[in-house]
Amino acid sequence: MPFVINKKISPSTQLAVWEYESNLQMYRDTLDLNAEDRLHLDSLKLFRQKEWILKRFVLNKLLDCQVDIVKDTYGKPFIAGLDKYISISHSNNMLAVIISDDKVGIDIQDEQEKIIRIAPKFLVKKQIDAINANQLLETLHYYWGTKESMFKAYGKKQIDFKKHLLVNDIQSHKSKTTACLKKHNFEIHYDVYFEPIKNYYLVYVIENN
Repeated sequence: MPFVINKKISPSTQLAVWEYESNLQMYRDTLDLNAEDRLHLDSLKLFRQKEWILKRFVLNKLLDCQVDIVKDTYGKPFIAGLDKYISISHSNNMLAVIISDDKVGIDIQDEQEKIIRIAPKFLVKKQIDAINANQLLETLHYYWGTKESMFKAYGKKQIDFKKHLLVNDIQSHKSKTTACLKKHNFEIHYDVYFEPIKNYYLVYVIENN
């Protein structure tokens, strides 16, 4: 499959979504793996192998080179030797990537009914009650995706999704909103963008401080 999305959303930010085909070996064969990579990859469970391979395959395609993904002390991924921020999300057969000069986060999720049940864990009652009942499922996915994306963009731990990650009202017929991470004595503001892709929900945030 080609890219579902592959576009510049600003001069400094690239967005891509790839839909996975079943032949995982085909993707693996494109990677220049050293002995350590192969040993690590073979130690992973199959779904983790799939994620590991697809991340590198898609980033290689976007950047037209073999990439080395490294993580900082908080587990936030970076590309070795590239002075840009990245964020990656994987759900079933979709992988989403955003690369930018700005701090960014991305989330893609397939549709799950259980999000209605767990919504009180990440949204206050007033915000849940304000959602149009006919658009409840998709709107909750966008709220969750926004908070997950903010968490990735921030890149550190000890974040309460309900208390620290504040999202302005989301209306599913629109495609953007704003949000703010508030913790202790600092704030980080984000522009939020969202859209449906097949039976998935894509959200990404870009820090605008």
